[in-house]
Amino acid sequence: MEPELTGVTHLLVSDPRVPQLYRDYLVACHGILRATIPLLQTARREALARDESASRTLASYLETHIQEEVGEDEWLLQDLEVLGVDRSTVLEHVPSPQVARLVGAQYYWVLHVDPIAILGYLAALERDPPSLEFIDDLVQRTGHDRAAFRTLIAHAARDPDHAEELDDLLDRIDLTEDQWLLVTLSAINSVHMLAMVLKEIVQPAVVAPSGIEPARVVLETASGALGISGATTITTFAGGGDPAAGDGGPATER
Repeated sequence: MEPELTGVTHLLVSDPRVPQLYRDYLVACHGILRATIPLLQTARREALARDESASRTLASYLETHIQEEVGEDEWLLQDLEVLGVDRSTVLEHVPSPQVARLVGAQYYWVLHVDPIAILGYLAALERDPPSLEFIDDLVQRTGHDRAAFRTLIAHAARDPDHAEELDDLLDRIDLTEDQWLLVTLSAINSVHMLAMVLKEIVQPAVVAPSGIEPARVVLETASGALGISGATTITTFAGGGDPAAGDGGPATER
């Protein structure tokens, strides 16, 4: 695993708030995975529109890979339900700018440069899955029911095969020097943005006054700059406590 991502992962799992942070992590992952199938479908459509060997190879690979990835966002919703987080709350949650930057960069490269960029994104997401030992340790640290780790366990089991398939593709696909550069840039950016997503969970960018969620501070700052006033409803997963008890759990509405 890349050092930046390794470091922030260690911060997350060793934080005393890890039971809550794990819920926030799953919510962030849902924001990524719910966008991944549409992204892969876009990349395949763009590849099919190009008359070159690499694009045809990519389109064929994505056709199979999309089928293998379908439903993972639903798994995350089920994991979160085990933790007492209602799916409607997750679906209404606005993903962070870091999540948008991670996925959005891929849309830019796929639509405006070359769909081959998606291979760097997939490499970042699938080349270094969590081990079962890591998951066992995380279950113990959080104290959560193991049923809330279905998605991680599935990735631990499936991603080594996916990584092998991706390695095989990269060995045989005929890429130009510029295409290799794009795949490399895509992978580096994706790993960095994954680290930023985790860092945002562990260390919110906005230092909020006591008792005020970071997301609300961002909203109030932006509203002030734009001259907006009045009641606004937001959803944040930065709070702590039991969501079922309505005491500031992972989803809080203001």
